[in-house]
Amino acid sequence: MPGDEFKLRIPGLLVLAAVWVMLGGVIGVGSFGQIYPLTDKDGWKNPAGIAAAGFGACLVGLLVLEPWSWFPRARPRRSTLTTVTTIEEYERNVWPDPGPDATSLVRRCAELRRKPVADFTVEDLRVLLGQEIGVPALLPRAVAVLLRDPLAEGAYHPGDLLSNVLRLRDAAWSDLQTERTQLAAVLTELIARPPFSDPDLKPAHPDRLLRDAVMRFLGR
Repeated sequence: MPGDEFKLRIPGLLVLAAVWVMLGGVIGVGSFGQIYPLTDKDGWKNPAGIAAAGFGACLVGLLVLEPWSWFPRARPRRSTLTTVTTIEEYERNVWPDPGPDATSLVRRCAELRRKPVADFTVEDLRVLLGQEIGVPALLPRAVAVLLRDPLAEGAYHPGDLLSNVLRLRDAAWSDLQTERTQLAAVLTELIARPPFSDPDLKPAHPDRLLRDAVMRFLGR
C-alpha cells in the first residue's frame, strides 16, 4: 500500500482499533447482561447504544479505509502476437479496402496487414516498418532476424531491412531496451569489419550510408 494512501486511512484504522478495544473489554469483563443487569429497566439502553455506536464506527471505518480498493481491478486483456495472427487483429483496427486509385504501396501495405505475421518474409518486414505500420508487433521480429543476419536482404540490397529499422524513432524502442542493446552489440562488430571499416568509402557509397546510419543509431 503506498505511503500517502496509508496516511489517508489512518483515521479509519483508529476507529476500528477503538471498536476492537471496546468489544475486547466487554468480552473480558463479561456479557452485556452481566455488565448491565436485567433488573435495571433502563439497562438495555447502554448495551444497545454501545452496539449501535460500534456498528456505526465499523461502517465509518469501512468507508474511510475502502478495503475493496486495495485489490487491483481487472484490466481488459490486450492483444498480443501469442493470441492473434495479423496486424489488423493485433491493433484491432481493420483498414478499408484500397480504392482503385490507390498506389501499389498502399495496396501492398493493406494486404500485409491481413497476412499472418508468422509468414512474414524479410521483404514484408522491410515494407511495413519502412511505413511505420505495426511497429510494436513487427520490430521484435525484425530484431530477431537482424541478430542472426544484420545484412538480411529484402527486395533491394543486403541490409535494406536494417536500414528501415535504423530509421525508426526512439519511441519505437521504449519497450525493447534489451533487444536494442543486443542489436547495438551486433552492429558494433559489423561496422568494425570490412567493407564498413574502410576509411576511404565515399559518402554516397551504400556501405558508407549504412555505416553512418549505424553510427547514428549507436550514438542515440
